[in-house]
Amino acid sequence: MYLDLNTSRARKTFKRLLGHANHYLITILVGLDHIKNNKTTLPDEFKTSWNPKSRESSSIRSREFAISATLSWTIDSLDAYLGYCHKKPSLYQEKELLEKAGAAGQSADKKFMVLCDHIKMDSIQDFEKYYALTNLAFKWRNKLVHIFAENQITQETRAILTINEGFYHDNFQGLDIIRLLKQFDNSNTPSFKEITSIVRGVHNYVELADGYLLKTINKENHFTECLDFHFKLNTENLSSLRQKTARFCNSPYERRLNSLNQAIMNYGFSKIEEPLTKINENCISTLSNFSFKQTMQFLNETDYDKKKELILIK
Repeated sequence: MYLDLNTSRARKTFKRLLGHANHYLITILVGLDHIKNNKTTLPDEFKTSWNPKSRESSSIRSREFAISATLSWTIDSLDAYLGYCHKKPSLYQEKELLEKAGAAGQSADKKFMVLCDHIKMDSIQDFEKYYALTNLAFKWRNKLVHIFAENQITQETRAILTINEGFYHDNFQGLDIIRLLKQFDNSNTPSFKEITSIVRGVHNYVELADGYLLKTINKENHFTECLDFHFKLNTENLSSLRQKTARFCNSPYERRLNSLNQAIMNYGFSKIEEPLTKINENCISTLSNFSFKQTMQFLNETDYDKKKELILIK
């Protein structure tokens, strides 16, 4: 058996955060619709804190709040994806890309553009269209929530959206891109159809971006870095690393093997029968069998080619 990486830890985290966003929003809006039509009985625990003059106007404002919150959560989830792409064990293996992502700091907008500039858009079908919708989502979130942040899309982004009006209509259940742009320009809250389309579009963007990164990285190096990071996580210095490694090496073999198998699965790797990578599952059993001295040699080695050879990746 071999190990391959088809979905990164970064995308798994993103899907965990945003995977059911549209379902949760629909649930909230269904409840608000019942309030609007006076079809609800207020539970006792809310009677002292909720007594609107108009249930209808309160439900309308709450609907706008729920949609704005969903938009904000969508961008925060994308920001988490971008952060995990950069965070060790990083999907950014090129030095220049790693430095640019670091220079972006905490700015989600800048981190987004660093990745977009890295990806060759023409090489991925429809990527440009999902990029434009995601870029619009960033700026719309800024208009509604981050008042003083950059909140205007470029003419290039606007052109991509308008030129591909038919694509968005056909692939997002009749989404009217011209109406969406008017809503954005007027700083209005997106409609229900618009926000659910945006959520889907951001999901599509992350799926394509993640696929691009996984096709271009050295998976053997990434696998080795994941194992290295697993040992070094939450260790402050060499002394604490040695203590953690000693505890690992002194545990039963089956526990060591299960620990490393679980760790590598958490980083997105899965077992396959075809040799699509050079990562044989024996690499994990080899490391699990290492003595304390051998494990520390693996962890202290800085040359990744030598590091891989130690666990039989050639």
